[in-house]
Order: sequence, then C-alpha cells, then structure tokens
Amino acid sequence: IALFLAPLSSGGGAPEVSGGSYARVKLANNSATWSAPVGGSTLNMVAINFPDTTADWGLVVSFALLDSAVGGNLLYFTQLSTPRNLLKGSKSRFSPGALVVVEA
Repeated sequence: IALFLAPLSSGGGAPEVSGGSYARVKLANNSATWSAPVGGSTLNMVAINFPDTTADWGLVVSFALLDSAVGGNLLYFTQLSTPRNLLKGSKSRFSPGALVVVEA
C-alpha cells in the first residue's frame, strides 16, 4: 500500500509521500487480508499500519496497491474519502474495512 499527495490516474503521475520514515506497507493478497469481492470491490480485513511520521508527510489524498516496495506497477488506486494531513508524530493507521478497492 502506498500513499499519495494528489489524486492518481491510471498512468500514476501523483507524488508519493516520501521522507520522515515513510515506507510502503506490504500486505498479502489472500482472504485473510482482503474481503471476498462483492460487486467489483473488496476491502481490507486487517489493520494497515504505516511507520510513525518523523517529519510532516503532508495531505494524503489517495492510496494505491503496487507490486513492489519501490517503483513497481500500479495495480489499483483510489482517493481517500477523507484526506489526512499527516504531521510529524502522527500515526497513520487504516482500520479494517477502511480501504475499499474497486475493480474498474
């Protein structure tokens, strides 16, 4: 899971969060991690915890699933329903069910 500071498109193009201890979160692609698809969408079944921020990350407005910890191919993406301004010392956590991935 990667966090971005602008809306994404199928070509990517938005700046990814960087610095301040940011790292993508690796999640398994299985039924313990993601719900069974319903109507073309699935959601996270586990909490997703990013490292605590050691510097301001900025206003995070979208997230994406990629196939690599760095670079990689953009598999799925969507905008957050509520953007999050992640400042130094923030904890970035998405509760189970908070991230919905829709098959386009």
